[in-house]
Order: sequence, then structure tokens, then C-alpha cells
Amino acid sequence: MRRCLDSHVSLKPKTLSTSSIGGHEKRPLFLDNGEYQAFQALLVRAVQRAGTRLIAFCLMPNHWHLVLHATAHDDIPKCIKWL
Repeated sequence: MRRCLDSHVSLKPKTLSTSSIGGHEKRPLFLDNGEYQAFQALLVRAVQRAGTRLIAFCLMPNHWHLVLHATAHDDIPKCIKWL
């Protein structure tokens, strides 16, 4: 799986960041509606655990995009890593 936001990156608080992660060789990440719903539930938990804010997201069969708002310097990498 590709990672566009390295878990070692430190961001300034109160900034917006985008993240995009896709399946290996463009293979599907989500095969049915249940998998989309399960991922959304995990996304909510990841955002809550990391203390970041989810501004927007887009889920597609083989990749996803997030727009996150940092409240601390390491909350977005923590969120992505947990997810």
C-alpha cells in the first residue's frame, strides 16, 4: 500500500493536510458497501483517537483521500498510522 504521508512527518498545529492512500497495483481496497461502512467507522475512531479534525474525505474502490486539520504537531501522522 502506498503512503503519501510519512508517519515521521511533523506538521504545524492548526494546518490542513491532505492524504491519499491507494491499493497496491491499483487493486481494490473496498469490494462492497459493507467494507466502505467498516472503513468509515474506523476513520471516525482514528480521528477521535488522534485528536485531529476530519474536514472531508472521498472513498473510491482502489484509493481514498482525506483532508485533515491538525490540532497538534503529530496528530495527523498518528491518525494515518492507526488507520
